[in-house]
Amino acid sequence: MPQSREARAEFILEWRSRSALHRERLRLRRINFWRDIFPGGFGEVLPALSQGEEHVERFEAGVLVPPWDERSVRRVPAAAVPWGEARVGRFYARGILGLPDMDPEDRRPVRVVAREGEMLHVDFNHPLARYPLTLGARILETFPPREERGGFCHDVGEAVTHNGPGMQAPLPDRETDFHARGPALGPPAAAQAADPATLALVSDLHARYLEGAAAVLDLMSAVAPPLPAEAAAAGVTALRGPDRGPASDADVVARDPAEDPRLPLPDRSMDACVCCLGADALPRPADLLAEVGRVLKPGAPLVLTFTDPPAGGGGPTPRPDLYPFERLGLLLQTLEQSGRFRNLESETVRGYPLAAAPPSPLPATGALFAVAAAAGPDRS
Repeated sequence: MPQSREARAEFILEWRSRSALHRERLRLRRINFWRDIFPGGFGEVLPALSQGEEHVERFEAGVLVPPWDERSVRRVPAAAVPWGEARVGRFYARGILGLPDMDPEDRRPVRVVAREGEMLHVDFNHPLARYPLTLGARILETFPPREERGGFCHDVGEAVTHNGPGMQAPLPDRETDFHARGPALGPPAAAQAADPATLALVSDLHARYLEGAAAVLDLMSAVAPPLPAEAAAAGVTALRGPDRGPASDADVVARDPAEDPRLPLPDRSMDACVCCLGADALPRPADLLAEVGRVLKPGAPLVLTFTDPPAGGGGPTPRPDLYPFERLGLLLQTLEQSGRFRNLESETVRGYPLAAAPPSPLPATGALFAVAAAAGPDRS
């Protein structure tokens, strides 16, 4: 009987849209070098790597995912979208379109890319089909060889590009129409616990982006933000709505930004701003984030995070009409349109085991979404 080696690994997909750099991290708790399917030269290289070692390859557009094909852009009656007017740039489940060759239960997303009268142009291509992609892998843990008796097979290239990556990017020639007739962005739920594994990832993000920051603005975080020691020691200014207690030891600015998003802080007075696990529920995000850009010093970092489902596993999902990666795109577009930020980045981490999840043969995993940017030097 053949022997197989296995490992726990993280795969990192990097790509760039016209507005931002994107990084998608996927953790696979057990890859099998004998059974699993690997793109490029990963199948030959990874078995020889030890814990902590990495391998990176670059793929031209249309190699890691199917190439873009104009025949996959189809004309569909606008009335096929049952929730009202379809929005250009938005994604919808293909099964709702009522096409004769589509299973009505098919939830895979497709994108409305244009509208002509009562007809929609709907793109069935993969959201990453037009982009060159860089894929890296890092071995987190190796396991002893064992007899191969069959089992689940990962297609690693499909796993890392599946279920969202690319949906946060704008169309090549226009912005996404995120207007909604349904639930709008509202204030975050009351401060609640978050899984320790999620907070550890947020802590790593803050350590990466907030190095040297002293005066930090906590922008309506859903949980107390884990900050680098220097920033925590220097003191935090926290914006809280009328029904929110402080989520951290901070000087609290209590006001309702849904009524008045202006921040009672001087121009260029803050070294950094974070919103920990509540960024997709900021009220009046365009006005509020423009204010953040005003009070940040030139080059100061902004880090916004949220999870799906929301932190603590409770409370409603903000903007349930949007896929999680679309909510990421909404934040990126809001920052870009404000004109107050540069060096936009997004980062997602999926597949990490939740530390507080009950024991199970298939442990519960989390999904963290983050946007980072630097305040632009031009305030005019």
